Amino acid sequence: MPKNMGNTYGRKKKEMPVGSFHFGIEIDGIFEGSFLRVTGIASEIEVEEYKEGGMNHFVHYMPVRVKYSNIILEKGVTKSKELLKWFNQVKEGIMNKKNFSIVLWNNGGEIIRRWNFQNGYPIKWEASDLDAMGNSILIEKIELTHEGMNENS
Repeated sequence: MPKNMGNTYGRKKKEMPVGSFHFGIEIDGIFEGSFLRVTGIASEIEVEEYKEGGMNHFVHYMPVRVKYSNIILEKGVTKSKELLKWFNQVKEGIMNKKNFSIVLWNNGGEIIRRWNFQNGYPIKWEASDLDAMGNSILIEKIELTHEGMNENS
């Protein structure tokens, strides 16, 4: 048996999946903080059907374009109004596109994934309901559209 293989019998060490709860957002390279929830990290290749004459047992699918989902960020309301200011700029016609990243860390603080989004800007902002009888945290949501995504780890 080769050296340093121990009891693994040549198998790779099993990697444990990473939790989805240790993440943060960078906008134009500046850490904007941690958020409660991020949704919309997705891309899809749109396809077009091509039915070839004489080939009736299957249909060809040809890739056409890549489509990206909008990113929705949710966080508790604080004194910081940076995201709301950015939304208001766009609302007033000042198109201020920014690159942003969603960064995922493991428990040791090592970056596991980084999703980079190009030329994003907010298209929707909302706050959760106010309720004098409740005791929950006020949540703000901002929806960002963008022109593309790439991932590096």
